[in-house]
Order: sequence, then structure tokens, then C-alpha cells
Amino acid sequence: MRSDTDFEKDRLRKFFRKKRKAYDRTAEKKIAENLFLTEEYKSADSLLLYASLPEEINTDPIFMRAVADGKKVYYPKTEKGGKMEFFRTSALEEMTVGKFGIREPGTSEKFSDKDKALCIVPAFSFDKEGYRLGYGGGYYDRFLASFSGFSAGLCLSLFMSEKLPRNGFDIAVNAVITE
Repeated sequence: MRSDTDFEKDRLRKFFRKKRKAYDRTAEKKIAENLFLTEEYKSADSLLLYASLPEEINTDPIFMRAVADGKKVYYPKTEKGGKMEFFRTSALEEMTVGKFGIREPGTSEKFSDKDKALCIVPAFSFDKEGYRLGYGGGYYDRFLASFSGFSAGLCLSLFMSEKLPRNGFDIAVNAVITE
């Protein structure tokens, strides 16, 4: 049975989806620049990046910079049972459209969580405590529950929330990077 929190999250997803269609994309470059300035980015050996959808912060320029900086870049691939694994990608052209219409990597080198890693997490919105309003599948929450690296969300300040509804399984990111 769905809780009041679930219904509120669905309402907020619709609100942010509509709001995203009208936002100005020029601030995305500043968000990426702010990410590159963080100590967590500078010291990371590996970057776990999401393949952005058209209404999300575009991560392709971040991929290009990370590769140029000599970092290993991994993208998620969803699997049965709500599980998500990350696989190394050397070129965006290697990716194919997978589940949910999201670009996914092949199954070459699997991320093993041994490197110093930074995980970039997608969301409709983040709140001031780092909790996110995701797409509702729980993939990132399950992954972050056992991830030992640093996690960060990318968000336009226009899409930040004071406090988002949450359930007991929701996992906050360590930082939210805005323009």
C-alpha cells in the first residue's frame, strides 16, 4: 500500500518535470565548473556518472573533462531485482539505450569500489540535507547504502527544496553542487 509520502513524492515529480521543461540551461556549465573545483573531484580516481536525460543536468561535458583529467569513468546499468552496477566507459559512443530509455555502458570493467570514487547522483530536486527526489525506483538509494566513496548531486538552485518527503530507505548525498 502506498503511503502519504509516496503520493507526495509523485506530486513533486510532476511539479519538477513540468518546471524543468522551461529552465535555462546556461547555468549547467557553472555547475560543472563548481564540481571540478571540489577537493572530492580533484582527488577521485574514479567518477561514477549518470547518463543524463534531456531534462537533467547534462553530464556529457563532465565525462569529457574527467577522461581528459585521467579519471576512470563508470556509468550505471540496471539489473534484475532493482540492482544497479557501474561499468567503465571510455567513449560516449560505446553506450547504448537501455532500460527506461537511458544510455547504458557495455559490461566491460565493473566498478569495484576500491578506488577513491566520487558518485554523481541524479534527481529532480535535492533538499538542504542532501536528500533527493529521484524517479522512484530506489536504484541509487540501494547503491548508496553500501557505497564507501563520496556522493554528490548536481542541481540548479531553482530546483533546490527546503525539505523533501522521505522514507526510511532514502539515502542523502554528501553534497549538492549548484551554480
